[in-house]
Amino acid sequence: PGHAAARAVLARVWIADGRRDAARQLLREGREQGAITAFGRRLLAGLLADEGRSTEAFEVLSASGAEAIDSPDHHALYATLLQDLGRHDEAAASWRNVLQLDSHRADAWLGMGLSFEALGRKEQAHTAYRAALRVGGLEEAPAQWAASRVEALAP
Repeated sequence: PGHAAARAVLARVWIADGRRDAARQLLREGREQGAITAFGRRLLAGLLADEGRSTEAFEVLSASGAEAIDSPDHHALYATLLQDLGRHDEAAASWRNVLQLDSHRADAWLGMGLSFEALGRKEQAHTAYRAALRVGGLEEAPAQWAASRVEALAP
C-alpha cells in the first residue's frame, strides 16, 4: 500500500497478529517513501524501542511534527524514549505534555516520578508517585512499586 494511513492501519493489524517484522518493514518502506503518518511513526518507534533501539526509535518519533502535538500517546512514547536515553529533564517536560492532554494517565504520573527521582527531585517524585496511585489504573506490579517509592520518599 502506498497510502500512508492505509499503511499504518495494516501495520497495526500485523503487529496485533504477531507479524512484527512485516509491520516494521512496511513502516520502514513508508518512511523511506515519505508515506508515513505520525501514527505510523509511533508504531515504528514502538517496534524499535521494543528491540532496545531507543536512539533510532527517538529519531523516527522526533520527525512526527505538528500532527502529533495533540497525541498523549505520542508524548508518552517520546518521554519513555528520553528516559531510556537518560534525558530526564526533557522526559519530565514530555510527561507534563501528556498530563496536560490527559491528567488521568497513571503511567504519565509514574513516568514523571521516575524522571524526577533520577534528577534528585525527591519531593516532586513523591508527589508524582502519589498521583499515579490516586489516579489508579496501574497494573499490580507498577502500583506496588509506586507505593514502595511513596513510602521510601516520604518526608
